[in-house]
Amino acid sequence: MSQPILTFASLLLHFQSAFSKPAFYRFFLLSVGWLIIPGRHAITSALIALGLSGTLHHAAFHSFFSRGNWNAEALGQHLFRLLLTLLPEDSVLAVIIDDTAVQRRGPRVFGTGPHHDAVRSSHSRKVLLFGHCWVVLSLVIQLPGLPRPYALPLLFRLYRNKKRCPEDEFKTKTQLARDLIDRIQRWAPRRTIHLMLDGAYCVETVLHDLPDTVVVFGRMRVDADLRGTLADRLTQRAAKSTPRGRLPQKGLPCPKPKALATDPETTWTTSLVQLYGVTRSVQWAEQVACWPRVFGERLLKVVVTAPTKSRPQAEAFFCSHADVLAVAVLESYALRWPTEVTFREMKQFLGFGEIHSWTAGAVRRMVPWVGLLYSLVVVWFSQVQSQGVTTVIPLRPWYRHRRGPSFEDMLRTLQNTLRDPAFLKVLGNAADFKQWIEIISPKQASRRRAA
Repeated sequence: MSQPILTFASLLLHFQSAFSKPAFYRFFLLSVGWLIIPGRHAITSALIALGLSGTLHHAAFHSFFSRGNWNAEALGQHLFRLLLTLLPEDSVLAVIIDDTAVQRRGPRVFGTGPHHDAVRSSHSRKVLLFGHCWVVLSLVIQLPGLPRPYALPLLFRLYRNKKRCPEDEFKTKTQLARDLIDRIQRWAPRRTIHLMLDGAYCVETVLHDLPDTVVVFGRMRVDADLRGTLADRLTQRAAKSTPRGRLPQKGLPCPKPKALATDPETTWTTSLVQLYGVTRSVQWAEQVACWPRVFGERLLKVVVTAPTKSRPQAEAFFCSHADVLAVAVLESYALRWPTEVTFREMKQFLGFGEIHSWTAGAVRRMVPWVGLLYSLVVVWFSQVQSQGVTTVIPLRPWYRHRRGPSFEDMLRTLQNTLRDPAFLKVLGNAADFKQWIEIISPKQASRRRAA
């Protein structure tokens, strides 16, 4: 068996403890089959790609998702532990929370409803999509040999419309996002987390009472109510000889981002900023203020960018630590973009929007599983580049801006590797697979070396 195949098998072995032995066999088969499917994705298509459609019954693989005794969140935790081994110790964890919608129809499909389609909508025209909306937490990681950072999804939460679920089960997107933040904190209580959020998640529900180890980089409204600290205002009030009226509850008003952008006395600074992989010249102004409605009395670094031809309106960004440099605020917020690329690539190449499951168990398990496969493709490709694997890249001379292999190239390379007839023959027999797994398992290998 080739070393690239063994490398991919070792990655799947990280999740062995999350399943029983029969379930892990199905997990392994489905993972390989789903990745080598040449066309539209489905469970039966995975069996056909493996050459097992006439050998193994498809009902067992459908039941693996709908009635299986395993937890999708446990897979995210195992993936998180795997990714931590690829990062330097005590490194900062860059985390993104965002949502994406996929179209699904059918009266029996669990969790469907109307959602805002951000891809097809514009400022003047809002488009609704009927299907599923997922709130996703991803870890941004720059792996060796890859041209750009990748957002690898760890946790998924299905958002259900209030009218389509029991009242005691309803949670808003922001409540689901806070659940994800609390979960990642429990997994890494001592690590510093840089949390990148879009403006829709920069609200009190998500950000209240966050510990100092979580540094938030986000976007704020240009009419946000900014204030000075309440302590400074109380000090000024006490300095008066005869203070009158009730005690103030907020600090003195500070210029709003929109007012700061239009004030002719504002001091603007021009800097070269690395945004979305490109160095750009950005004109910005900054101030330190509180945002009582969201962060209470915590001082924030607020950065306002000047209007440009491409963006005629001023934009405001912030960091929950006031001592962070303005350029770092803009560059850190730009790290949100890899999650948008991840959503697009999962939909285009891994069947994220083609899943035909309809029961509650299958709906809640298949999407996190597809996200796991996306992460494994990226991690595998980073590891096998030193093993002499040939990257399968079609000749496309019109792509002159290419800087390295794309995710499609990584997936095509993995497909070419996994279609080894000897490997597929081992997968087709449960007894041969069990024996092969015992041989390559790290625990079994360590026992053999000790003997």
